[in-house]
Amino acid sequence: MIKSYSVVSERAVSITATAQTLVDMGFTSDEVNNADIALITCEAAARYKLLSTTAPTASEGHYIGVQVQEEIHGKIILSTAKFIRVGGANVVGWITLARL
Repeated sequence: MIKSYSVVSERAVSITATAQTLVDMGFTSDEVNNADIALITCEAAARYKLLSTTAPTASEGHYIGVQVQEEIHGKIILSTAKFIRVGGANVVGWITLARL
């Protein structure tokens, strides 16, 4: 849980059938580089993620279930993490980037 932070940016995002980084989802490189942590929530559908430069697929990666809130820590991880939807519909979620 984020205990003490300063919000860098936050927005609603759409996770699609193409693996996407935070920049692909609309955050600027400066916003991602200035953040230490990302708080991610998707309420209606699941998603996969990989933290390396390897792209997840629609059936491979770390499975993140419906209504699961997750935190990703670390500047390098934030710049390389990629997300993809599970199933046939895009995943609408909310991402907050913050500086600790």
